[in-house]
Amino acid sequence: MIHLRHQGSAPMRETNSLQIYILSRDRPLYLREALRSVIFQTENDSEIIVSDNSESDVVSLMLKEQFPQIRCIRRRPTLNQFEHFRAIIDEASADLLVMFHDDDILSSEYVSVLRKHLDRDPSLVAVCCDAFILRGNKVTKERFLPPGRRDRQIKDPEDLLREYFSLSSKGPAPFPGYMYRRRAIKGLSLDPQEGGKYSDVSFILKILERGSILWVAKPLMRYRIHGQNDSSTENVGHRLQLLRYIYRSGVISRYSPLVAQYRYRYLGNWWQMGSDGTQVWRRRVIRRYLIHRTLIYALTRATLWLRLLNKLMQIFKRSLRSRV
Repeated sequence: MIHLRHQGSAPMRETNSLQIYILSRDRPLYLREALRSVIFQTENDSEIIVSDNSESDVVSLMLKEQFPQIRCIRRRPTLNQFEHFRAIIDEASADLLVMFHDDDILSSEYVSVLRKHLDRDPSLVAVCCDAFILRGNKVTKERFLPPGRRDRQIKDPEDLLREYFSLSSKGPAPFPGYMYRRRAIKGLSLDPQEGGKYSDVSFILKILERGSILWVAKPLMRYRIHGQNDSSTENVGHRLQLLRYIYRSGVISRYSPLVAQYRYRYLGNWWQMGSDGTQVWRRRVIRRYLIHRTLIYALTRATLWLRLLNKLMQIFKRSLRSRV
């Protein structure tokens, strides 16, 4: 176990204790980068723990050789992603908790900025930040949140879903970047029955019942997109699971315009990622739906027409390729 404390002449202020778990699975090279970014924070009084859920010994050997001071919890037998997430929440003991991924990288100011907000505002149950996108090892200027966005405090579930469901080209704050109050997530976890691979949305909705969430506009991490990302594939069944959970919760109606936008987005993603192997009649129905919706949005949402026209062209190209 390591407790790294920032050295300085000024007396240390009273803060909430913090544990940073790095969820790792057979990626020692990525983990090394992530771990260094956590160690070299400008405010280093957190407990750093690697939760090693690897099939092989490559991660544990790398930690033993290069980071012997870091506490490592080896998960044997290995856990699925939902069990892994729950295990960390159950065993965490600090006031604040971060569950970071081994393929992402923290800015040196991440801890100091996010913890400052939680220390100052007891109404907040979680804080997250914007992120630059890494494509493999290439640094880009792409960000998750829209340009010009200010810090935003989210109190209402519909406001949260608007960030996830709307037609905006930008997404919500990245899930691995959250810092939570442990008491606010006690007893909660990712539930595969409430959205499958998209159950981070239902998880955040549950947290929102216990207090407000702040999204910090400053990019304080780098989120890596690569071939092993779960987001590289689209799962319509899991999307429908999430929608059913939301309907049961009474957050929004199935007839809400937000639901229509969300359905358009994920079916468009599914089509672009490849619909081969799907029944011909189903592809035709979805193609007609996407074309119809694209035309409606192009006519009713002037600021989106260029992007939607581009999507329409992609759909047509995909349709032509499927006939060849």
